Amino acid sequence: QQQSLEEMQSLLQALAQAFGDVPQSVVNLAKIALIKNLASEFDVKSVKFDGAIKMELYKSGEVVDKRLVGVLSKYGASLRFENLPIIRIAKDTSLSKLLDKVIDMFTEARDENLKKEV
Repeated sequence: QQQSLEEMQSLLQALAQAFGDVPQSVVNLAKIALIKNLASEFDVKSVKFDGAIKMELYKSGEVVDKRLVGVLSKYGASLRFENLPIIRIAKDTSLSKLLDKVIDMFTEARDENLKKEV
């Protein structure tokens, strides 16, 4: 399981060494796997792509993790409450760049917590 951007890059380098050029679809799949792993730390129930990234959180009626809320607007994400809280990031660029944005968002939120713990 990839838990960091460095681990994902290491995996992609290993694939490139073993098989040659890694297709963009495989790179995107690795990014999606990393997003799902990072998102699990923030009680994200599902991550879906429908022209935008839509993430549904498990919690209802509870406060969404402050670390994540603190970085949403920086990444063009919105938070709304339906049956469960939903985070949505509109696609304003290529899929690969959108996935990078989501990885950066979760990484920053996670790293913010690590700074507070030290």
